[in-house]
Amino acid sequence: MHRKQFHFHTLFPPCLAAVLHLSGQIFTPEYAPSLTALGLAIWMLYWWINGTVSLGITALIPIVYLPVTGLSPLNEVSVRYANPIIFLFLGGFMLAIALEKHGVHTYFAQRIVKTIGLSARQRIRAMLFSSALLSMWISNTATALIMLPIAVSFSERSELILNINHRFHHRLFLAIAAGANIGGIATLVGTPPNLFFAAFLQEELGISIAFFQWLIFGLPISLILLFFANLLLQSGISKTLMIPETIESKRLNANQKKVLLVFGLVAFFWIAKPLLGSIISNLHDAVIAFAGILLLQIIPQTNKQSPMIEWRDIAKLPWDIILLFGGGLSLAAALQLGGVFEHLKLISELLGSAPAIVAIVAFCVVGIFLTEG
Repeated sequence: MHRKQFHFHTLFPPCLAAVLHLSGQIFTPEYAPSLTALGLAIWMLYWWINGTVSLGITALIPIVYLPVTGLSPLNEVSVRYANPIIFLFLGGFMLAIALEKHGVHTYFAQRIVKTIGLSARQRIRAMLFSSALLSMWISNTATALIMLPIAVSFSERSELILNINHRFHHRLFLAIAAGANIGGIATLVGTPPNLFFAAFLQEELGISIAFFQWLIFGLPISLILLFFANLLLQSGISKTLMIPETIESKRLNANQKKVLLVFGLVAFFWIAKPLLGSIISNLHDAVIAFAGILLLQIIPQTNKQSPMIEWRDIAKLPWDIILLFGGGLSLAAALQLGGVFEHLKLISELLGSAPAIVAIVAFCVVGIFLTEG
């Protein structure tokens, strides 16, 4: 029974895509490109959401589908898998791996939590802002994994000594989830959707968004959301409730200082790039990121012969997510070529005549279901 279900979930989308393509070619030639692109979208989204085929393999479908159906030649499809934004994503992930390998992220999370204070409200605030700060530079998932042990320590310690109710514990863990998501909005490398959006704008509209441009727009939004999230999470928690100290004080070791220095240089050049553009031509954010990776390859670890980051560390990269970027860009280009966006524009115009709240809810519901699979 399981094998039949697997084959059905695997074979149904490509069969449907083939039917849509052939029906467009035979019966409605004027709509053939739209039906072909729609078939690709259904195929890829079905496999991505269903999960019977890996994300990376699904992302490679356009390389086969688009040239075979004649919607786009191979050279135009393959170039989307080498978009400069994808290399920025690669560089950012490699830097995050270096931070995680040497424990710099954990050090700062613990220092922030220790510095902010001992009350229950201050602990919640510490988890929220620590998660947000980390999520600005590393993935939301990695941020949550870093912060969870600290939250568990607070939760267990406070329950043993204070015997308080679960309101504090629940808010503590919700603060991690909220901070990890809100912090990712602030920077271009904070979360993959930011990079995908920037890559789409560059591919389809020729609009390039630099790290600093995103920062001046995204950081204020993050701060506003953090302010309201902090108020919401602290509501109902007593101001006098104190949590015992559970974090030990540690100093940065030599390797952590080296990684932090390189990361600081990369962040500085990302932010200062508008001022350096007249001095260094063709300075892309991805170039800056990979320059930092080269430095980490040159600088040796203290008391070791190996460099600060090695290939076995880089091999841990989520390659399926990287391919997902190229597949997403190829799918977006196919929908553009097929004229599907024009049909969606008509639908959005119909929604535009409806009350604003109806249009907002409709777009939010579609966005949630398409992105949470």
